[in-house]
Amino acid sequence: MKEKQQEKELRVKDNLTIIDADFIIFCTGYTKDGNEEKSLEETLEATDDFIRQILIATRGEYYIGCLTQGKCFRYKVNPQYKANRVYKTKLPFYAEIKEHMRAKWGFIFNEELEADDLCAIAKKQYANDYNIITASPDKDVLNLNGNNYDYKNHKFKLCYKEQEEHHFWASMIIGDAADGIKGIPGKGKVFAQSRLSIYVECEYAQIILRDYIDYFGEQKGIEEFYKNYKSLKIVDEWNGYKVHEPIKFSEVDEYKEEDN
Repeated sequence: MKEKQQEKELRVKDNLTIIDADFIIFCTGYTKDGNEEKSLEETLEATDDFIRQILIATRGEYYIGCLTQGKCFRYKVNPQYKANRVYKTKLPFYAEIKEHMRAKWGFIFNEELEADDLCAIAKKQYANDYNIITASPDKDVLNLNGNNYDYKNHKFKLCYKEQEEHHFWASMIIGDAADGIKGIPGKGKVFAQSRLSIYVECEYAQIILRDYIDYFGEQKGIEEFYKNYKSLKIVDEWNGYKVHEPIKFSEVDEYKEEDN
């Protein structure tokens, strides 16, 4: 029994890339050079190539792709969640790209969750079985504990648990303009840095809750804290939900990287 356990521990793990795929649509769905529009075929080819390049860059032998579909649970908690987002130009093949990623690549979605959440759930579920890297240009995903890859800027980032906690609690103070979350009015980065440098991680919640109460009053402060916490916190488990088994890259796509 002991020998089997040692053999398991010594086994070389496969590489698993977990992809937050929401931004891929914007990378591949716009026009080629300003005015000339790509055809649907060209757009889907560009999408395939973009996914391949992510997996090549991260050496992903296996992958799980995650998409946002519909309005997640956060809209029920916070009616203003992402209400400020207005896209001036509509992507011509938005729905087709999403369906293609689901049909060909097996990318997943859950209508109660966002792609960020699915990435975190998959990461936690397979943490002991694979060498995992999470691919996303989203600042919140890039600040999750572990190895991360920003596929928009082609940069790798190793994030530690302490950095993840610091990023989250700073956003609870500052808010997140991109998602329409205001945080504590008048409290910016300087205040957040000073606050988080004084206290240890286990005290962040109670200290920042007190800041909310000091500004809003007790009842509204608790309500605002809860609303923002639910809006900002990426969940890594959800009512027993499990993602599917990782998909082997070489078995899905005919593309083969040329030997250098």
